[in-house]
Amino acid sequence: MPIEVIGQTACSERDAGEELARLLAPIVSDKSHVNIVVGAKCYGQRRQDIDLLVLASFAPPIPIPRGSSRSDSFRREHVLSTLALVLEVKDHRPSDVRFVGNHVQVTYDGQWRDVTSAVWEQRFSVREFLRRAGHPPPFVHSAIWLRNCPRADLPQTAHNILPAGPTLDDFFKLLILLHGVVRDSGTPQQAPEEISCGLSNQADVIHAAALAFCKELRPSELDRRKLERICERQVRDAQYLANLGRQLLIFKGRGGVGKTFRLLQLAKHVHDHSSARVLFLTYNRALAADVRRLLAILRIRDKTNQATIRVSTSEAFFWSLLKAFDMAPALDVHGVFPTSDYVCQKERLLELVRSASPDEIRADPVAARNPEAFLWDFVCIDEGQDWPSVERDLLVALFGADRLVVADGVDQLVRGTKRCDWPSVAPRRRQIVTLRKSMRLKANLCRFVSTVAGELGANWDMEPDPGISGGRVIVLRGAYSEVVHKRVIDEHIRLGNAPIDFLFCITGSTSSDSVKMPNRLQKWGHLIWNGADEAERDSYPTDTRQIRIVKYESVRGLEGWTVVCLDLERFFARQRSAELTADRDLLMTADEAAAMYAAQWALIPMTRAVDTLVLQIRDNSEFSSAILRAQELCSDFCEVVGPSEDDVTTVD
Repeated sequence: MPIEVIGQTACSERDAGEELARLLAPIVSDKSHVNIVVGAKCYGQRRQDIDLLVLASFAPPIPIPRGSSRSDSFRREHVLSTLALVLEVKDHRPSDVRFVGNHVQVTYDGQWRDVTSAVWEQRFSVREFLRRAGHPPPFVHSAIWLRNCPRADLPQTAHNILPAGPTLDDFFKLLILLHGVVRDSGTPQQAPEEISCGLSNQADVIHAAALAFCKELRPSELDRRKLERICERQVRDAQYLANLGRQLLIFKGRGGVGKTFRLLQLAKHVHDHSSARVLFLTYNRALAADVRRLLAILRIRDKTNQATIRVSTSEAFFWSLLKAFDMAPALDVHGVFPTSDYVCQKERLLELVRSASPDEIRADPVAARNPEAFLWDFVCIDEGQDWPSVERDLLVALFGADRLVVADGVDQLVRGTKRCDWPSVAPRRRQIVTLRKSMRLKANLCRFVSTVAGELGANWDMEPDPGISGGRVIVLRGAYSEVVHKRVIDEHIRLGNAPIDFLFCITGSTSSDSVKMPNRLQKWGHLIWNGADEAERDSYPTDTRQIRIVKYESVRGLEGWTVVCLDLERFFARQRSAELTADRDLLMTADEAAAMYAAQWALIPMTRAVDTLVLQIRDNSEFSSAILRAQELCSDFCEVVGPSEDDVTTVD
């Protein structure tokens, strides 16, 4: 068929897609191919949901006639050969639409929301999604379709809007204007100007790109277990639900007890039963990507005009707040993030909003112009113990403590050495739920981690869940070779797991052997998602055949059926050296404080595994000795491998 409408079916966007198909039908030849994707999903991108995506190739190219479809600014003939167009569809009444400058705003729940900025960002999501999917990225145009606003109500100035009941002339005029934003013809010429998205005009190339947006995100077996825990009915009976929205709620416990899942469970509950808009905040970009992937599998739409769960890094969120108040610092002359100015501006913003109530802030025009920063019913904060107090106080000022739900990781500090005190912001209206039982680790792994903690002198009070039996540990002395890897992943697959449930932790140091692991895995024939790569960390795996790789600093909140910790004693040594220069408890020596800090950090990646934990150690350090002593005490389920000739030899 020359025109195909694919994607979602039972939605208003489908009606819009069918209407657009009828509009284009008279100009599309049998050799052309037009794909209209309804509800296109840009998995892994900041803007995931696209109402309509048009990917088309026209054979032969369609001449666009002169006349009302062109303005005086565009006097050349035009032909349409290929097209990539994002359309944001709005069915609002004219009274619920307004035009501010060159921006379109619509109302939701009495609040004006900017549509133009959102659809502009969707262009880049489409390009990046296709690039990561292995398709050549086209040049993408973006427009807004106001299906209930007649042509006479639209601005008289140039705009990227289709009116209600558009004609072909409206469609051509829109494309010429969008194309002219890139290339202004200026003077009449003999040769016509070609409107093209830059992709080959071969129909199969365009069609393959369109189908990429309809591919379902497949969950692995471990994903299904996570989703069952997030969606389970147990949360409905929890005591804290009765007071949700009337008190500060804190989940407190060590790594592996399920704090992040409690946040997601709660977010899913209020999303489903209260049509709430929930903001999930974490400073960990790898975790943010992982949570976005779970929400995409759950098909929770990432749009604030309806119930949603939006995942954001804390840095991105507070930067958006500063931008809303025109207080965001500029990058320095070298393009480096202005860390000191960023901290100072957050302090200034806190002084500005501290005296106002959350309701007064929401009523301010700044909030109306920036709904994605302000209009949240609940805010879930992950790893709350590690947040700067200024960020805590900004959230309390903006939303009120009773709208906050915090996961407190007890003593897992990364961003500083001083714990953030959340209970103090709500001395009368708060509830602290203490979690001690392991929700992730099988019983053997929980016992091993507790044994290692004892050998390192670290405080660790996690209780194994006797209902989750099993688990094994491999202590690897020497290189993580292809021989070792084949043994571990073959067992991983034999147990019914997908490669995506296999997680590598590396130091990221250029002097570390583990930094070569991404290339080695690819050489061994694996697909990877390299979360240690700055450019890839904000996306997430879209194929269950991908093995995940993250830096140790990004591992909190993540989990895998099998977890491999490479160069672990090197990471321990690095954390210990860093802590020697930090502030500390006066009752501890610098060396004692550094050893405790490094021990707590080393335990975090050990709590990421569900079933199999592989720890690579290489030297005779104090840390390696502690691991080996723990292995001896847990020898029933913990073995030592290597070093052998096969284990040590690694070919790069």
